[in-house]
Amino acid sequence: MRVKRTIIILIGVLVWVSACSGTSGLYIESKYNVLESEINKNKTSMKIYTDNQIYTLPVQRIILKFENNGTSDVNFGESRYIEKLVEGKWYLIPYKELGFNDIGLTIKPGESVEQRIPLEFLDYKLTEGLYRIPKSFNDESENFVIAAEFEIKE
Repeated sequence: MRVKRTIIILIGVLVWVSACSGTSGLYIESKYNVLESEINKNKTSMKIYTDNQIYTLPVQRIILKFENNGTSDVNFGESRYIEKLVEGKWYLIPYKELGFNDIGLTIKPGESVEQRIPLEFLDYKLTEGLYRIPKSFNDESENFVIAAEFEIKE
């Protein structure tokens, strides 16, 4: 009886561990599916990218860059989040005790902006894989989200 109970508990633990191993600390699925790295629509032309396409572990710094190549002002906020692709789905990487100011910023035509990603506040250890940083913008007529994708290797 005791052996049977121990085997059942071990099987349960193995099932639980294997079910969780794919996301390993990533629980919130992204609200975005496919995102482009640029948009060209009417007067708006925005491009977003990181300072490197491929990073090597351990990653010390990631700089998000975006540029307004259009003819109208584009607004954005300070927030910046990283997502990881796991088994065909994007997951939000959580921060520990970090908030962003909820202020509106503007990027004028012909300007570019850089934002440092606060890696030291991530509540997740970056590992090999495909990542992206989605960023929300709005122009005179609509809101849009584009993303900078990058890869991390050993």
